[in-house]
Amino acid sequence: MDPVSNIILNAIWYDSVFPLLEMDAEIEPDILDSQSMLCMEARTLGSLVAMVCTATGLSEHMAVEYLCYKQCDLSVVLQMATKEVCHKTYDCAGQAGKHPKHFKHASFLMSMARIVLQDLRSLLTNRASRKGYVISDAVLEQVNKIMEDQSSSTSPSVGRPRLCPSAWKMLGSRKDDFVQRQKFLGQVLEDLLIDYSNQHPWEVASSVSLV
Repeated sequence: MDPVSNIILNAIWYDSVFPLLEMDAEIEPDILDSQSMLCMEARTLGSLVAMVCTATGLSEHMAVEYLCYKQCDLSVVLQMATKEVCHKTYDCAGQAGKHPKHFKHASFLMSMARIVLQDLRSLLTNRASRKGYVISDAVLEQVNKIMEDQSSSTSPSVGRPRLCPSAWKMLGSRKDDFVQRQKFLGQVLEDLLIDYSNQHPWEVASSVSLV
């Protein structure tokens, strides 16, 4: 699949198998800053390069050329590889991308039937090739349902970390500070978008939720 689809599937899988702590789950999702986006893009590229190198034995330079030529489609490479090589490829990709549960994620990918992967590809990739296509909530719900069904049998028992009261207090304080700064920056961005929309009424109005 394409990198964006892989990120979506990985996020759904991780949230299903390793849910956030209760205090983390209270934080509303928000936009990512440019540094976070850059980090995600760099790790994604590193994972793709690692996959090609592991599966084919190519150098990093040649792997990048292959990714450009194939538009990051590694389906042929993975279909030609043995199960052992595929698992190693997924695991190396996770390590290169600094995935916190790279081995478990690789095992999960290996456990998925090919028909399931084809269904996910159809929902996320094939339709997205149409000009102007935006993944709808209905499609995301279908993808989420498929991923939850697939991951339910492999979900490990997640142990809650035990922290002393002072550590929880410090962690809570830092999270509160982060939330306040996040709200402040969100409001600043919202005001800027409103001002821009007022100055350019002929353009489509934007909001933080759309960004």
